[in-house]
Amino acid sequence: MNDAPPGLVDTALRLWQALNQGDLVYLADDEQMAEGVAAALSALAPDKHVVFVPSSDALPGDKAPASPANVGRRVAALRALRKLAVGPKRTALATIMSGEAAARRYADPSSLAAAPPTLLPGDLIDRAKFCEEVEALGYIVDDRVDEPGEVAFRGDVIDIFPADAGWPSRIDLVDHAISSIRRYDPATQLSSETCDALEIGRAVEPEIGRG
Repeated sequence: MNDAPPGLVDTALRLWQALNQGDLVYLADDEQMAEGVAAALSALAPDKHVVFVPSSDALPGDKAPASPANVGRRVAALRALRKLAVGPKRTALATIMSGEAAARRYADPSSLAAAPPTLLPGDLIDRAKFCEEVEALGYIVDDRVDEPGEVAFRGDVIDIFPADAGWPSRIDLVDHAISSIRRYDPATQLSSETCDALEIGRAVEPEIGRG
């Protein structure tokens, strides 16, 4: 951790001690510190729940929304918090975020109740309906998928880059059924490992004030 922000290790150690006593919320000075503390605390307490909530990458005063990748990570973190909050008895939970992330408004937690669509090999796909579903989640139809929040339809192949994932995936169809799901390199467009399931996280946030 030579490039770690000053005080990160000491902060993570103090939080680890506090986490052994119960749930905690930590607000860091900035995004780099928050993400670093969350990573360090996760390593120190692998048996506990540590959730890092990213702040929005939308510029203050700018009408442009946050990027799909940023939205995907943030919504995934908020869903994890809601699931842990309403779930059965669990181990201690640490919520880590920057002061900026804590200061913004969020949609009602009930808007995150529905699980993201999950695709499995063998599932039947109605292309028109699937296109409507992913567009409702904020995905943009494009010819080439190489960024989060994009989807492409090419014959019996659907490429999609889940907003909360690190890699896009290629869905092969045979007679409208999923025959395989494979991750691929967005730069080379070459497929790699196969996936047993593909979760499609939101690329736009739920509206504030609506459940």
